[in-house]
Amino acid sequence: MSKKLLMNNSLGYVQENLILNLDSLYNTRNGFNANTKIWEDISGNNNDFSVDNDNIIFTTGNVHIKQGGYLTLIDLDKFNSCITNKECMTLQIIADLTNESNTMVKPIFISCVSFGYYTFKAFITPYNDNGFEISPFQGHNKIITAEVYNETHKYNNSLYINMESIPKNSQTIDYFDNTQGSYIGRNGANSNFYQGNIKAIRLYQGKLTQNELLQNYNNDKLRYKI
Repeated sequence: MSKKLLMNNSLGYVQENLILNLDSLYNTRNGFNANTKIWEDISGNNNDFSVDNDNIIFTTGNVHIKQGGYLTLIDLDKFNSCITNKECMTLQIIADLTNESNTMVKPIFISCVSFGYYTFKAFITPYNDNGFEISPFQGHNKIITAEVYNETHKYNNSLYINMESIPKNSQTIDYFDNTQGSYIGRNGANSNFYQGNIKAIRLYQGKLTQNELLQNYNNDKLRYKI
């Protein structure tokens, strides 16, 4: 087993079907580096993101994205080659749902994570007509899980914040589209810039079990002292 895989396993997260693991305590495969210009994927797949400007600040256990800051997936083709199950993807992210002026952040999965063909549209807004009502969960360092299905099965889309299931206001809202863009901090149209803090991003193929969700949730709480 390789050194990087041993290190990844030692972090305590579910490993099966993990295709991306961006960790702010280990923001490179050699550990933490505040001056890195690449947020390195430690899943073993090396789906790394480059830092495109000076509006990204790495501190141990946190990535602060200033207004206009974003990161870009370096190798989209390699990333896409990791995806063999296109029916369901599970995205986990620790991020702020409230920005520095105590207002809701931009829609976090549009703004923060768009991977190639898959644009995660979880519509994290305070409005109850855009999929999920999450305004009661405003705040910082929220542990968020989005289970995102393809067009045929999108009625199964689910959202959890701190392990609490968030009710859907629409059973048919579209969470996939073919907007090209592989960014953290903005969408593929170079808009909807996110401003706030992100501690971790993980992406799985398929759906995690409740025990697996709880394993990752408890591990996040312990590691990031949430």
